[in-house]
Amino acid sequence: MDYFQFEERIKQLVSSASEAARYRFGRDTIRLLHRAAWDTFWEEFSDEARPLLADILADIDIQSTDELKEKVKRLRNSMEIDPDDFIPEITDLLNAIDNWLAYRATRNPRFIERIAIDMVNSLDYYIGGDTGEYSTDNMLGAPEMREEFHRQAHFLAGE
Repeated sequence: MDYFQFEERIKQLVSSASEAARYRFGRDTIRLLHRAAWDTFWEEFSDEARPLLADILADIDIQSTDELKEKVKRLRNSMEIDPDDFIPEITDLLNAIDNWLAYRATRNPRFIERIAIDMVNSLDYYIGGDTGEYSTDNMLGAPEMREEFHRQAHFLAGE
């Protein structure tokens, strides 16, 4: 399965998933992305930014999306990271949070698709690109990506 087939499969899973399955999947994926970004988060974020992210994640389902979007904006502004630096773990987590808030506001499944793609991109970065049997032409060539494929199918099928 190549990258485009994988992406199409994600879209199919999301479009056929129930609202409850999308919700569980989105929340679990944000939890996993947060865990993947944990070390980088503590190294790269300021003393001001750390509790702000913790607050966002603690209340991501409770607070209004407008309040949370404002906190995310403050978080991005308070980060002590060179804007030219690309830190995939943080970028993928913040993108997933943005997409989650957009999903909460609109219930548009395309935002869940984007969260799923953020996770795939995070794993791709972790795997290190084309290595061994894994490549964009063989997305299931790495055990980590196979596990993610099965996790997505499990959550989105509501199993």
